[in-house]
Amino acid sequence: MRPLLLCLLTFVLATPTPSHTHAQNKKKTVAVLEFNSSSREIGKDELITLSNRFRSILVKTNAFTVLERGKMSDILKEQNFVMSDNCNSSECAIQVGQLLGVEIMVAGDIGKLGNTYSVDLRIIDVSTGQILLSETRDHEGKIDGLFSAMTDVGNAFAGIKAPDEPKNSGSGSFTDPRDGKKYKTVKIGLQTWMAENLNYRTDSSWCYDNEAATCEKYGRLYDWEHAKIVAPPGWHLPTQQEWEMLLNNYGGPGREAFDALIEEGKSGFDILLGGSRGSLGNFDGVGWYAGIWLWDNAGPERGWVLEVHGSERSLGLFSDNNEYSSYYVRCVKD
Repeated sequence: MRPLLLCLLTFVLATPTPSHTHAQNKKKTVAVLEFNSSSREIGKDELITLSNRFRSILVKTNAFTVLERGKMSDILKEQNFVMSDNCNSSECAIQVGQLLGVEIMVAGDIGKLGNTYSVDLRIIDVSTGQILLSETRDHEGKIDGLFSAMTDVGNAFAGIKAPDEPKNSGSGSFTDPRDGKKYKTVKIGLQTWMAENLNYRTDSSWCYDNEAATCEKYGRLYDWEHAKIVAPPGWHLPTQQEWEMLLNNYGGPGREAFDALIEEGKSGFDILLGGSRGSLGNFDGVGWYAGIWLWDNAGPERGWVLEVHGSERSLGLFSDNNEYSSYYVRCVKD
């Protein structure tokens, strides 16, 4: 046998693929080749990390049994077989699969065009060379966002249907009886939220940059003492637990929740990056940051803030010990 150059492999034992590939009850053995890339922006270490993560993703579906990696190396060593860095074709996958005694192989490519990454993974039948199943997912943003895209692919290979999105009305409204201002509302899960920041004028509340037009767009910024009491009748400042409940509809704090809750996201919640007001009266962050007040679960003495970072496409809940800072208010229905 002509030796090829060395290439890493990740192994798993898999359940049957969906019915249009293998309609059998017996689990199938599968080896996952290290992913390949033609993009210079994706390095070997990143490909190894993504390959290993895909292995973990398959395991977490609870539809796969893992073959210990050391055992895999032993099998290849016994066969005196060395593989190339480009062992990602059907021909190479079949050759490797036959040596390992597996039934199917997974090969994949990670590409990048502009700011968009593309995941293209396929299942190959070792006995026939036929591609049994191919899945492609795109991701715009940083490379670590591929973990979510690969989770979708792993679930598809395991025949697991993606969960339904939380339903929302997206068309409700509420009129504040105190000043007649009308707000959009959205129902997500069991909660009904204002889909806009509160814009009720009080002492110690400000428009960003002290410009009235910014209040119309972003709502008003409140210090902690006024944020605690500014909610209209029938509504209240949300607690940490209520925010966590909302975020958990979209995978918890992180990029998925950011993408869902940001303006024009799929939730209809429409967070705007309206900045904040600092303790010295300075305004900062419009266009790339937003802070929104919430109760500490322990009580009203200390405020927490939902911090939203546009450049990082992330959000999370943090304690705020500076009572002189000012942030926006989103109310949840009683």
